[in-house]
Amino acid sequence: MDYFSGTWKGKVFLNGVYKSEIILRYAENDELNASLALGAVIGVVHGEQIQEDNMLSGQGGWRSDIHRWCEMWYDKSGAYNELQWTSLQELNGIKVLYGFVHECKEEGDEPAEYIAMCELTDTANFKFTGQSYRRGLVEIVASRT
Repeated sequence: MDYFSGTWKGKVFLNGVYKSEIILRYAENDELNASLALGAVIGVVHGEQIQEDNMLSGQGGWRSDIHRWCEMWYDKSGAYNELQWTSLQELNGIKVLYGFVHECKEEGDEPAEYIAMCELTDTANFKFTGQSYRRGLVEIVASRT
């Protein structure tokens, strides 16, 4: 399943309050078990301008050692995140991925854990939700561009 390939533009909300826009770019992957989910973040949009300081790089795919889809991304400041999707369920025609995020905001920082969910409403839209004790509710509502 290569659902996420292409470019997406999304809005980021923290605890229900709009924070910024984000651009996600995923390379097409013809290999079996191609990259599946969030992680290949190219830039975060503040207003209408992509700031180079926010550039992230990432990779993702199937980890056969733990039998899960995983994504890892990081930036120049030492921030590191790993997302693992642990299950997939279909509810009322909407595919829903469940998993968790391990986040470290900068090198030497205390890591935070999130529960994660991604609703794949159709081939052009998704909603990612992450919930943690430290940051609260993080939502990304994205559409394919």
